[in-house]
Amino acid sequence: MKNYLYITIILFSNLIIGQSKNNQNESLHVNGFYHLQTAPGLSNELYDEIYEALNNNLDLLKKNNNLITLNSSSDLKYGWPLKQADGYNYINYWLIANYFDHDEVQYSVTDYNCGQKTFDYANDFDYDSGTAHGHRAVDIVPSPYPWKIMDDEQVEVVAAADGQIILITNGNKDDNCDFNNSDFWNAVYLKHNDGSTTWYGRLKSGTLTTKEVGDYVNKGEFLGHPGSGGKSFYPHLHFEVYDSQNNSVDPFAGPCNNQIDESLWESQPVYANDDTVVNALLTHSDPPNLQSCGQTEYNLSNEFLPGSTMYPAVYFRAVKSGQVLNMKIINPYGSVVSNLDYSFQQDYQSNYFYSSYTIPESAFLIGTWVFQANFLGNVYSINFEVKSSLSIKDIIDDVFFLSEINNSKLRIHSNSLISKAEIFDINGRLIKSKSFNNNDFEIGIHNLKSGIYLINIFNESSEVIKTLKFVKN
Repeated sequence: MKNYLYITIILFSNLIIGQSKNNQNESLHVNGFYHLQTAPGLSNELYDEIYEALNNNLDLLKKNNNLITLNSSSDLKYGWPLKQADGYNYINYWLIANYFDHDEVQYSVTDYNCGQKTFDYANDFDYDSGTAHGHRAVDIVPSPYPWKIMDDEQVEVVAAADGQIILITNGNKDDNCDFNNSDFWNAVYLKHNDGSTTWYGRLKSGTLTTKEVGDYVNKGEFLGHPGSGGKSFYPHLHFEVYDSQNNSVDPFAGPCNNQIDESLWESQPVYANDDTVVNALLTHSDPPNLQSCGQTEYNLSNEFLPGSTMYPAVYFRAVKSGQVLNMKIINPYGSVVSNLDYSFQQDYQSNYFYSSYTIPESAFLIGTWVFQANFLGNVYSINFEVKSSLSIKDIIDDVFFLSEINNSKLRIHSNSLISKAEIFDINGRLIKSKSFNNNDFEIGIHNLKSGIYLINIFNESSEVIKTLKFVKN
């Protein structure tokens, strides 16, 4: 059984709480990220191929008496088609890049809320009628790092309602980041008992459900992971809906959606431009690195050495001009060593904000720190570690904090028995030794001169189990 040593010292308040709350290396940066357009949309040729495959499978399922039974009185509502995978704990994990386009004029766009968070494209123009449909889906992007979330499979695509699998396409390239690629993607298509159909496109190859055409899935059941297949800039879910008459439908209710009277969602998300929420708090070893095609380095880190610079960042779905973000850095003793306020000067969509902070070079600041953000009255926090040059095993096994009693005694508490403590000066000369046989003890330091000292802690077998550095003022 491992012995864990905990030392509680309250030492040197001038060092611990006297650090500047406006560190001279702090700097403020606000950035927008993610392109408005995730993909150019599916070509008419690909739509034709999908429709043909769907119709063939539906005919076959019907012929074999295996097609889902329809219920004309069903009042189906869709759940959200993404969920965070087990083991991950982002505050929020997605944002919306594009909605359904309701404007039939070529190169003119209107989303359900009469905004322009959608896109049009040239290959869907009907020269006979003079109309263009534009984007037919909602594009949902894993956030804040789409490529990392895809690689690590941190977000799952799930069935928005109970249904039957009527088509699966898998095995196509899934890491595209431009439009110079084949249209072919990986996708799952479900038929629901109200007759509607939902499409789950641009999935990561090889991650799709092992179920087959004709099998049933439950609402919330795993279908795959978001990918970047077909003509796509970066990983996202392309979620498309068709009604019982096979008409393309926008599930979002709003003033510019004349297709439906009420939302098809169980709980319709806030319009993206107004969804002023935090997606994540993260700490970095260098400024955040986003948007690189297929990137593998993100400068993410939650471990730092004394003297190093860390970059705390807050990731948003949206912010509005005039809204204020407060960011604090709190050391292991609970002292706020950095306290920054930033008032946004314009509206942003899917943006991030970061600063920098240089950790003082002091052994007494080794331990667990807190990065805290307050936005619109909501307080979020994450921990990060400042570590010495100890091995990873030592760091895990011997977590400690340093403190003192009236600058005259050291108090030590351990979960295991301590037999002795020895104090040495920086030249290695033994200054003081005291024997114990318990878990809690004190050793006087009132007669020590100002300077740096080492203390060896011995276990009941007279083995040195920890060497610590402390400063006497």
